[in-house]
Formats: sequence, C-alpha cells, structure tokens
Amino acid sequence: MTQYRARRPDEVLDAKRNGPVPPHGAVQGGHAGPQTDVVRSLQRLAGNGAVTAWLGQVSLQRDDAGTAVKAPTTATPTPTPAADPAADAKALIADADSLKTNSGTATWLLKAQDLGFITFTEGMKTQSNLEDLRDGKKVGNADPKDPTIFGVLATMHSLALARNNRWIDDPAKPKDPIQLGSFIRTGSDAGPHGKASAIDINQGDFDGSADDVIAILKDLPKGSYGLGMPFQGEFFPADKNIDTMEAAEKAKPAPADVSGGLVRFTVHLYKASYDAKTKAYGKPAMETADAAYTLLKSEALKAQLKAMRTAGTTLMIFPDNNNHLHVDQR
Repeated sequence: MTQYRARRPDEVLDAKRNGPVPPHGAVQGGHAGPQTDVVRSLQRLAGNGAVTAWLGQVSLQRDDAGTAVKAPTTATPTPTPAADPAADAKALIADADSLKTNSGTATWLLKAQDLGFITFTEGMKTQSNLEDLRDGKKVGNADPKDPTIFGVLATMHSLALARNNRWIDDPAKPKDPIQLGSFIRTGSDAGPHGKASAIDINQGDFDGSADDVIAILKDLPKGSYGLGMPFQGEFFPADKNIDTMEAAEKAKPAPADVSGGLVRFTVHLYKASYDAKTKAYGKPAMETADAAYTLLKSEALKAQLKAMRTAGTTLMIFPDNNNHLHVDQR
C-alpha cells in the first residue's frame, strides 16, 4: 500500500518553481501572480501558521530572471583608529627647521617644556631667558640674531631630544624630563655662562650615587665639553679641596706642605707650600695637569668618561659648586 505524506513548504515551492512554464497567454485575466499562487498552495497544504513562520526565514523575492535577490545587509562600520598619544612628541622631533636659528631652537625647547620633556629650576630665569631669545631679544651678551647656534642651546636640545625619544618608545610610561638650571649670566665671573655656552643641571642625587649624572652624560652627542661636578657624594672628595687640606694642616702644631689638591673650576691637581714665618700657604701651583678627574670617587662615572673619550669626545673635568652638574660646549 502506497503511503503519502504532506510535502514541506519548501518542496512545494521547488515544484512550483521547477515545473513546466505555461504557454504565453495561459494566465487568465485577473489571475494572481505566481508568487501568490505558491503562497496559497502552501497555506492549503501546511496551514497559515507554518507558512508565515517559513516566510520569515526564506525570501520569495526574485528578479526578472528568476534569480533570488539577497536581502539587504547592513555594512559593518570601520572602527576609527585611536589617536596616537605620541603625535605631538613625534612632530617636535620632526621639526628640524626650528633648529636652524637661535630663536627657533629656543622655541623648540619651550615646546619641549610644554610637552613635559623639560623642567626649569625655580629662580634661575632659564625659562625667561629662552622666551627672550625666542622673541629675538638679546640676553646679556647672547644675541639670537647670531648665525651660529649657541652651544648651550644645542646641549639642551640633545638632552631633551633623548628623553623625548625614550618616551615615544613606550608612551604608556610617565615622562622623565630633564631639569635645567642656571643658563645665561652676566658679569666678570660669568665664564661660559656669559657666552651662552653653559647650562647647570640640578637633577640627580648629588649626595649619593652618580647614576643620574652618568645617564645624563650618555645623552650627550660626541663633542667638546667642560664638565663641572660637586665636592659631594660619589663625585669629588671634599677633603681633597686644597682649601680644606690647608685648613686641616694649619690645625696641626707643625703644618706641612700639601699636594694633590683640587681647586674649584680647574682641571689640574695642585700643591701649596706653607710659610712658617707668615703662618700661611702660598698660592697653589699646578702639580699634575688635567688630572682632577682621577680623584672622582665613582668608578662607574670614571668608566663613562673614559668611554666618551674613546668615542672621540673631548672633556675637561673639574670640581664645581654643589648640587648640580655643569655642562658647557667648547
């Protein structure tokens, strides 16, 4: 006995679609379209509810050639790229044109301060000096119209640029600015500060390790520098200051001559003779030329200075006032 089953709606639709095409004119006037016929046939076979549910899943819309037309799709929006947190820092590095003049370099340094790569020691007028140079104003003997870039501006640029580059490599980390102190000075004792050649850096643990100063020295490009370091911590030994040596000897019953002493702002070692009649020391005389650096206490610091010299940098190293590193270009 032959068994029959009700055909699924999609089977009915396929039969309708694949069946013979009626001859032209076979459709009687007022007859519904083929899609309507299919739906009505399905409703008779499967019921209105089943057909309604199936139509929600299958589109009956077709183009004139009988090809199913795909339902319109919503385009996935392209995500907007996140803003580059280092964009301003990269733009500052790329600004090479500013470095062609003293006023432009001063402008660059002030932008570096705005971006957090430079801070200024309070009370040193370093920021106002830079602002004046930026605005074309002469500061002491430093005229920004000079076609030669001031050595100290080049030094400050190198130190700020190194910190900028390190931060760009990992902008998730906080910035580590260089702290710049005394810049341009006036007067007969201004020295290289009066020529816009020197900057004092008040950054580091001068009473302890020399590590902070070593890191700063590593950021200096090859060149010719004067480096002043204090009678503190791992730098120059305070008891080798020739004034201190003389005072210690004078406290003895029979003071002796002193040798191997340091004189502030000079690169040599000195000796001084004691005059028993006047009970005073004479003017220090040079004992060993360019040997002050040999008395530095930090071996790591001396190794860094040696590496710089080996790489072609010329250095003049001398004891300076406390709590800063002095750097001048020569």
